[in-house]
Amino acid sequence: MSKYSKIIITLCLVLLMIIGAVGCGRKPIGRARVEKTLQVGQGERFRVVVDCNDEAGYKWKLDEPLNEKIVEFVDKEFQLDPSVTSKNDGYEMWTFRAVGQGETKIMLRSVKEWEKGYEPVGEEIFTVIVK
Repeated sequence: MSKYSKIIITLCLVLLMIIGAVGCGRKPIGRARVEKTLQVGQGERFRVVVDCNDEAGYKWKLDEPLNEKIVEFVDKEFQLDPSVTSKNDGYEMWTFRAVGQGETKIMLRSVKEWEKGYEPVGEEIFTVIVK
């Protein structure tokens, strides 16, 4: 093997290590957990927004059933992020309605539906206080 071949192989390995350390896109490496608190009035609709990359195959799912005496699910939609060039980076916007007074949690996990037994790459927990 020539001297130049060794240099090229070394540079390729270094480049692969850098790409692996940086990751793909804006998603964190490993598991990320975010907790937020929201205060809403009874009868109001409200949204929670989570980062999403449709191409990666991860989808946000409710981790636990909602306390439907306090909040109910209305809908969710995906919206592209205009600040990035990827056609798949964006946000999932989950809309809920506050139906009764009290405090509850909305727990979302980012998972690949077809992969069983794997930890989620992200968790978002929203404590909702309805007044």
